[in-house]
Amino acid sequence: MNSNISNILIILASLSSFACNDNSKPTNITNTFTQKVETNSYVNDLRKLIKTDFKILSSDENIFLGKLNFNPLNNRLIGDTFVYKKYVIFEPLIDFNYSGFKIFLNRESINYVDYKNSKPIYTSDDGPFYFYGIYGYFLFIDSGTATGYRGLTIINLENDKTIYQGYWNGTKIVVENSKVYTYKYFNETEPNDEHGATYKYFLHKYLFDLNTEQEIDLKTKEIVIGN
Repeated sequence: MNSNISNILIILASLSSFACNDNSKPTNITNTFTQKVETNSYVNDLRKLIKTDFKILSSDENIFLGKLNFNPLNNRLIGDTFVYKKYVIFEPLIDFNYSGFKIFLNRESINYVDYKNSKPIYTSDDGPFYFYGIYGYFLFIDSGTATGYRGLTIINLENDKTIYQGYWNGTKIVVENSKVYTYKYFNETEPNDEHGATYKYFLHKYLFDLNTEQEIDLKTKEIVIGN
């Protein structure tokens, strides 16, 4: 047999053997491509988020990535979408009113379609309860229907335990070193104007530790204007 032809046959046989013994590679390439497409889609979605919001709490271990108003990915079924490194929060839009919220572990997607058939790690109760923010794994819920001081509930999302129920000043919640200012109201009030449209509420100020669940009386009062 001609030596050139023999060499060609050997090369063809080697290629055939390589193809037969390497069945996994096309599948791996496809999986890698799919994963890259999904990741790129999530990265692109993150660019649409609003990065600042005074209400949103954040922490080094659970960074707030941004907020999307009236999430266009969900055919207007969702009001606002809040995205953290660990969690995604959807506010369902019912009859064009905000009605509670649902929290899911972040699957690197902000599309409600990817979550709606799975169980959320937390669903808010019915009523005037509003998502305020998450610090680490501590969920802050604002409640109430009027201006002035408002209700505050803090929940540990790791064990679904309510660790605090009380009030905040209705202006801003600030967490420093895992401690947050809380307030108590002892029916101390006086009119703020001659028509009685607004009132001064004298709130007693405390410092609540998220880790120890202890509340320290700061022996000070804060005046909050409300109706």
